Amino acid sequence: MVLSDRLEKIVEAVPECKCAADIGCDHGYVSIELIKRNKALNAIAADVNAGPLSTAEKNIRAEGLSDRIKTVLSDGLLNIEVPDCIIISGMGGRLMRDILSFTPTGSGNAASADKSLSSCRYLVLSPQSEPDIVRRFVTEAGFAITDETMVKDSGKFYVVVNCENRSFITEKKLTEYESREDFLYGRRLIEKRDGIFKEYIIRELEKKRVIISEIEKNNNSKKALNELSALRKSVTELENILNVFETQKG
Repeated sequence: MVLSDRLEKIVEAVPECKCAADIGCDHGYVSIELIKRNKALNAIAADVNAGPLSTAEKNIRAEGLSDRIKTVLSDGLLNIEVPDCIIISGMGGRLMRDILSFTPTGSGNAASADKSLSSCRYLVLSPQSEPDIVRRFVTEAGFAITDETMVKDSGKFYVVVNCENRSFITEKKLTEYESREDFLYGRRLIEKRDGIFKEYIIRELEKKRVIISEIEKNNNSKKALNELSALRKSVTELENILNVFETQKG
């Protein structure tokens, strides 16, 4: 089984654990690889849709792993017991936050009062959008962001965020996420100065500069001026990150 670059990074990011739950499992590849690589003793492949779950079941049977991987039709985490590692990828930041807060997706219902992340030790999260929402949520929910990795897959950039429940941490001394830039771009990524992250920052700078140039040429409305202000602030933030990257790299 050959994983995409993104899924490979997600599997690599999962720490050794007793049980890992892949929420929104799609074809079940992550759960299968976690068992085959001895990263998890058991796994739960969960999905809100029956179609992908049926495909995952077939793939799991084909690998002879039905005794170690349980498939569950579940709206997020609502129909499963909270494991010691939760993996969520391929979703927007807001949806990921709702799942982690045990809120039924696609509805205005309140979060489940009898569910908690307190027994979960690890989170491995790869939001497709609004990663700042995810970073803020996990830090407020009692987790420390221990690492972040950026991967480029089919021309797109993805971040993989590793979190650990603070109640399980005894030795690690980690700088906390505090600033707007920490949450928007990932403090751990800034600290690591990874080459793919640098490429992402440069691309974002170029995109925002082009947009600023177009607005300055063609639009003087109040809405456009407000947008310009926000874009210029983002450009300054990105330039600051790149400057720190370059200074420390050298």
